[in-house]
Amino acid sequence: MSWHGFSTPIQLDNAVSPRLLGAVCVLHALGAVALLNLSLPLTARLAMLLALGGCAYDVLRKILLRAGRRCILRMELAAGGAWRLTDGAGDVFGARLLRDSRISLPLLALRWRDGRGRRHRAFLAADAIEPQTLRRLRVHLRFGADDLLECGERNRITKS
Repeated sequence: MSWHGFSTPIQLDNAVSPRLLGAVCVLHALGAVALLNLSLPLTARLAMLLALGGCAYDVLRKILLRAGRRCILRMELAAGGAWRLTDGAGDVFGARLLRDSRISLPLLALRWRDGRGRRHRAFLAADAIEPQTLRRLRVHLRFGADDLLECGERNRITKS
């Protein structure tokens, strides 16, 4: 039996986290500086810089800037435990939270499966979510996900 101790839905917008954006930019800049200082031929260093630039572009586009049709832009957890997701194309659909979702202090990695069997994911930084909303979500995942998760896996989802 599930425990659903809230009466209003939990709404999450997939907002950009300033800390995560800064960390990704600093990490890629340090990688570029390290590549420039290697004692390799110029063409090898340029090829590695191009690969690093492609990786940075992909991370910024998919995870930080939330671009793309299948990117989840808004999540809503109803009082009954049902999830409604809105993607980049504006489609709203129901989904079920998967067991391999992770919540840690700085980052939430949530994964769902919709009615068609397609998987969706969203990475949310804790600093981009209101503290009250984050607390309510953690309480729900800890105590209210009994119908989705077995006892041992409930601890895994909340204590990564």
